[in-house]
Amino acid sequence: MKYFLLLLLLLQSCAQLSIQNTETDRLILLDQYLSSQFFAKALSLIDGTPEENPQATELEKRRAMVIEKLRSYEKQTVADALEQEKNNDWPAVKLRYKEALKKSGPSNVLEDAQQAMLLRFQARMDSLEHEELIVTGEWLEKKIHLLQELHQSDPDNRKIKSRYRRVQKDAEEIASQLAQLGEQMLAEKNTTMAARILPLVVKLAPGSEADAAMARLKNQQKEKTLKKEKSRKKVARKKNKKSFEAFNKAMANGKLAEARRYLSQLTPAMKKTMA
Repeated sequence: MKYFLLLLLLLQSCAQLSIQNTETDRLILLDQYLSSQFFAKALSLIDGTPEENPQATELEKRRAMVIEKLRSYEKQTVADALEQEKNNDWPAVKLRYKEALKKSGPSNVLEDAQQAMLLRFQARMDSLEHEELIVTGEWLEKKIHLLQELHQSDPDNRKIKSRYRRVQKDAEEIASQLAQLGEQMLAEKNTTMAARILPLVVKLAPGSEADAAMARLKNQQKEKTLKKEKSRKKVARKKNKKSFEAFNKAMANGKLAEARRYLSQLTPAMKKTMA
């Protein structure tokens, strides 16, 4: 019986030590997660701790600290990713967001930043593809012109004739793609890009459709010029009004040097209307 009681006390003591080790392990484990920036695991550990656990209160106190570190991690991740974007290191940027989301868990900040990055990446790829298409069209325009001259100088040369026909076919295909891109630029009111593309379409595949697209481009350019001019005049009127009011005030106060300075700020058109 004596040995049985001793064994029972020993088992009880071991059980208490086991509980104490488990309790200690939770706090240690939280610190390990934070040192490795595994914020999702840290928060999961806090959420998964039963209320009756002796460490539950202490773990809950640390929740705010964990969230604060998580917000700082999100901010730093986005800043580092933007720096990598500047260097066009897109694979590294994608990997950074992927790894960050594994550590953070669901994060609106990181998910929104990742989506914005993907949109910028797609825009960059589209821009490169557009540039490639334009350069190809410019190269074909020069090549077809050269082969046309060679063919006209030696119409019986089958080799030149064959090459000329192949280039004509290639030019028609590229012109079709450029025409679609030109229409897209017109729809987006991107007259700068449209002005690079549509004249090239006219050279590669002249016709009524290309001429109509060029007419729409000229109308957009005219509207854009008129809009800029209207905006410029509006700004000039505001500036003239402000300078004229200051001029009158300075004259009323007898400050001739100051009045002369405000007078010089008026536009030539405004000065002509003044006595």
